[in-house]
Amino acid sequence: AFVRGGTELRVIDVTTRQERLLAKGSFDRWPFLTPGAIAWSPDGRWLAYWDTGDRLLANVWVVPAAGGEARQVSYLPNTNGSSVTWGPDGSYLRLRTGRRTEDGQV
Repeated sequence: AFVRGGTELRVIDVTTRQERLLAKGSFDRWPFLTPGAIAWSPDGRWLAYWDTGDRLLANVWVVPAAGGEARQVSYLPNTNGSSVTWGPDGSYLRLRTGRRTEDGQV
């Protein structure tokens, strides 16, 4: 999975070299993309990612890796979000977030 142009979350099939668009949004881009801003679920069926949206409120979204509708799974107003990871069994997400200038917390 990778971000193209700061606005598209894409995946590439390494066998066929075909790219697919999974979601559009407002993403940071390299070298500013936070490490851990995109995370595969343990079973490889989902991607979780940070999207700052139109109002620059960073929240976590989840989208099926096979394609489909992305869903917002957090609501954190005025946040500085960074990494997101899946729990070992894929039943929950862990994220690091902080408000304004506060230190981040899990």
